[in-house]
Amino acid sequence: MFWYIYFLFNLLLIIIFLRKRQKINILPGIFALLLMFMVDTAAVKLKLYVFYGKPQFYNLPLFYLLSGFLLGIIYWGFKPSIKWLWLYIPVISLLFTGVESLAQLFKVYRHLNWKYSYSFILNIFALVEVTALVYYWKYLFSKKGN
Repeated sequence: MFWYIYFLFNLLLIIIFLRKRQKINILPGIFALLLMFMVDTAAVKLKLYVFYGKPQFYNLPLFYLLSGFLLGIIYWGFKPSIKWLWLYIPVISLLFTGVESLAQLFKVYRHLNWKYSYSFILNIFALVEVTALVYYWKYLFSKKGN
C-alpha cells in the first residue's frame, strides 16, 4: 500500500504544481527510471537491501519504479538555475533518503548490508547523472548543435 500512496503523492505533485507551470519534461523521468532500475536490481541481487510490495518487476515493486519516473519529472520541474545545483541536489537527495527511512518504518523496504549514508551519496550521484544525461541529450538533439 505504501508504494501506491507514494506513487499517487508524486503524481499529485506533478498535477498540482508542475502542470500549471508547464514544467513537465518526461526525459529526466525516463533517465531516472532506467538508472533506478539498474542500480536497485543490482543492489537487491547483491543482497544489500530488499523491497516488499506487489506487483513486482525484477524483485522491485512496480509502483516504486513508476514513482522513480515521476520523481525524475519532479526533480527537473523544480530544478533551479545551474549555479544553485550544488545546493539543490543534496537537499533532494536528503528528501529521497528520508522517504527510504519512511519505507523502512512501514516495513516495505529493509537494509541488509546497507546504510542511509550510502543511499544519500548514491542519490547525489544519481541526480548528477540524470542532470548530465538530460543536458547532454538536449545538446545532441538541439537545432543549435547541428
